[in-house]
Amino acid sequence: MSPIEARIRERHAAIHALLAQGHSIREIARELHMGGNTVRRTARAASPEELTEWTTSAPAQSARPLPASPG
Repeated sequence: MSPIEARIRERHAAIHALLAQGHSIREIARELHMGGNTVRRTARAASPEELTEWTTSAPAQSARPLPASPG
């Protein structure tokens, strides 16, 4: 497991523990020094694996498409 995957697992566990205690998304974001959307995305994930799928299955994409050549 990579360090990034380990951190994602730790954050997932912490967020779900705080949610179970009744904390709001905003409170969790402040407590863990994370963005609200990151907390929300993690809260929606049933397991940490849902958050790490990009590490193995995402195809490589170029930053922007090449311009079409005239003619």
